[in-house]
Amino acid sequence: MAVVIRPWSEDDSVSALTDLLHAANAPLTARGIHLLGASQSEEMTAGRIARGECLVAVDDGQIVGTVLFVRRSADSDWYRKPGVGVLHQLAVHPDYQRQGIGSRLIAAAERRRSE
Repeated sequence: MAVVIRPWSEDDSVSALTDLLHAANAPLTARGIHLLGASQSEEMTAGRIARGECLVAVDDGQIVGTVLFVRRSADSDWYRKPGVGVLHQLAVHPDYQRQGIGSRLIAAAERRRSE
């Protein structure tokens, strides 16, 4: 089955997404790069999803990648401009990396920016 990029659904598992973030970030943590997604709780994952538009890459019902698009973040004046957004928690499961899934997730989020 081909990997499908789609919006987060209420039927999706926050636990599975959190596990994906941990797995995808584990190699970076091992190299001394500590990202929030490497250790965030399920509650934090749910809270982050609620802040924006979460997209997931799904293969045969399993979430294998994700990106979160946040429109008009409060982080700075630039991020509050129309047409500007921020990407958060971009992650692809290690077994699915180097297949273009991350690029597809970014492209899908960029399309959201223009809507």
